[in-house]
Amino acid sequence: MAKIRLTHFLRFYLFSKIALILSCPIVLKSQCFVEGVANGNCINSLSNLDVTVYWHETNTVPLQIFSFTAELMDQNGLNVIQSGSTVLGVVTFNNICPGNYRINFITAYSCSYYKDVSIGSCYPTNTLPANIVKCFGDNVIIGICPSISGVSFRWQYRQNASFAWANISNMPWGTVSDEMSECLSGNTSGSLMSLESRGFVSTFPAGDYRRGIYTGSCSPEYSNPCTLVLNPFPINPASLGNVSICSGSPTPPLNVSVPSGVTVDWYTAITSGTLLASNTTSYSPSSAGTYYAEARNTNTGCKSSGRTAVSLTFNPTPTAPAFNITQPTCATSTGSISITSPMGTNIQYSLDGGAYTSSTSYSGLTPGNHSIVAKNTGSNCISGASTIIINTPPTPPVADAGLDKTITCTSPSTIIGTAAVANRSYSWSPGTGLSSTTIAQPTASAGGTYTLTVTNTINGCTATDQVIVSADLTAPTADAGLDKTITCASPSMTIGATAVANRSYSWSPGTGLSSTTIAQPTASTGGT
Repeated sequence: MAKIRLTHFLRFYLFSKIALILSCPIVLKSQCFVEGVANGNCINSLSNLDVTVYWHETNTVPLQIFSFTAELMDQNGLNVIQSGSTVLGVVTFNNICPGNYRINFITAYSCSYYKDVSIGSCYPTNTLPANIVKCFGDNVIIGICPSISGVSFRWQYRQNASFAWANISNMPWGTVSDEMSECLSGNTSGSLMSLESRGFVSTFPAGDYRRGIYTGSCSPEYSNPCTLVLNPFPINPASLGNVSICSGSPTPPLNVSVPSGVTVDWYTAITSGTLLASNTTSYSPSSAGTYYAEARNTNTGCKSSGRTAVSLTFNPTPTAPAFNITQPTCATSTGSISITSPMGTNIQYSLDGGAYTSSTSYSGLTPGNHSIVAKNTGSNCISGASTIIINTPPTPPVADAGLDKTITCTSPSTIIGTAAVANRSYSWSPGTGLSSTTIAQPTASAGGTYTLTVTNTINGCTATDQVIVSADLTAPTADAGLDKTITCASPSMTIGATAVANRSYSWSPGTGLSSTTIAQPTASTGGT
């Protein structure tokens, strides 16, 4: 409080030895003296009130002849707060608080005078903003926080103008240290919950706040009310699901949902981090990872208390299958493959859109184009297709050993086989009795079964055929029978022997014979 000096002027009228004060006009003047300054704020200490009595209004010399009793009373003059006597025309009241008072003077002649005075304060400026708008959970500072000495503070709170002011320490959430601080600094909470995890010691609800400044036991002088408005923060965004795709596939966006009037900002971390995108519920990252969506009310700017993690995963995609291929041959009209990569317990393959299997070998592939893909069974990622080209089987040659033949005593050799064809080689077996084993039509001079192998000299295909050469080279037995004699009594006789199958007969000379081509003709003339 400022030190206050009040000067009082007293005019006396003396008649005889007994001083009779006909009138006791008193003029009081006051001046406030600032005791100290810190950080540009006026600082008060408890003031002393000095009252000086002068000869008259214009005299500057205190009246030191008479003694006066002075009383400091409340502004209604009902209660005496302090009293004292003048010393050399001055009376001092100690440790006076700012306020309205009545000063009563009583002279030695019981002449009483009084003066109503108002003692102002020289406290520092105590003005708060009319409104502070915050979001639930935000840090808030109400008032300025200089280092002020010589004065004390008292904070009060009310929910709104319908409620009475109360000291903060009387609130369920308030503390004495908060109440006596120069400013309120902490976290805001709409539900009066402690949010110390956010890094603040104190939590303050919405409502009206005012700060009182005082010294000693003086009543505080309060600031204007400051209304703290707390807007709710939106709920955390709802994830529409993590995204897992196969490497090499187009990257789909990550998506979250929020209520109407709320937008989303995307960050690289669960707290702080780098802002990636604003005002969108979808974000398309360029690489795999976890991204964080934070809701923000588009009207109040309040942000959600947490961020929603949404991840993008690139699963490995197998490479297109590599394989060894076996083409159709003269003997096998279909092809086959053996897969060499990719390999693994979690890799399966599908041929021509068929079911996936773990087999790495496929046979019976008909001529033409086929496709095969690999799938990672863990990620269900499917490779690109590899094309399998199965060639048309090579054309085998025609092996024609010719018609079966017979060699006889009259025809002891025969030509077998058929005419030679270009781009063919020939091989006969066995070679015994053949004029050549490497030509298309050798001459066979011995009976038997001959196998012809024909090779297509272009594609290597072979074909076989057989021919049977029958040999009938055994001479028959000729039996003309016993010699016979014809007589007059028997002018003809049967000659020869009984006919044998597979034999032909020829008799010569034919003169006198009934036939020359049967086994037993009748001879009617003599002769050999």
